[in-house]
Amino acid sequence: SRHCDRGIVRGLPRGVFFGSITTDMTKEIIEAYELFEGVQTFSTLWEWSERFVRNGFRVATADFRVLQRAWKIEVEANEGDFAWYPDMESMRYCFYVKPDAPSPGCSSRLGATAIRRERRGRNGRKRRYEV
Repeated sequence: SRHCDRGIVRGLPRGVFFGSITTDMTKEIIEAYELFEGVQTFSTLWEWSERFVRNGFRVATADFRVLQRAWKIEVEANEGDFAWYPDMESMRYCFYVKPDAPSPGCSSRLGATAIRRERRGRNGRKRRYEV
């Protein structure tokens, strides 16, 4: 419910990384990990983004320089593995900040609060990085 979602916003310190299965992920990654098996809600990153924004979040990667940096890190982290995102613009809709978070340009980190991300590659190793 909308009330429940607003409660989640209050409980987060900065924001959220949306790392779920979406219909616009690359075909290779969907097939390699059989990602659609058992999924009940099929939505694109854009559709999920609309839900986040409707519930008070802001897209955290509004600054193009931050998005470029995140994309560079993603590409380097995926070296030898399938790409999770079809392109840099798609990745934009994975990072959200709370409504009361500083606006882009208020931080010394290329205009945004640091975003930490972790995931496992096909080889099972954890990959951590910060944007």
